[in-house]
Amino acid sequence: GRVPFAVPDKVLWPQLCEALNMKFKAEVQSNRGLTKENLVFLAQKLFNSSSSHLEDYNGMSVSWSQFNR
Repeated sequence: GRVPFAVPDKVLWPQLCEALNMKFKAEVQSNRGLTKENLVFLAQKLFNSSSSHLEDYNGMSVSWSQFNR
């Protein structure tokens, strides 16, 4: 496991997708999560990209400053 309250500077995009999906399902109180299209849209905005392939973002990292803008 990780150290409590220790937040990494960056995480890989697939890790962020998993966290966002869990948060989304908890907020809307549903088992239905974010769709692939939802995640592609978020990745395009976050990485200023036009790629519509979710796999293209798998190796990319997201920093706190990127996430918070």
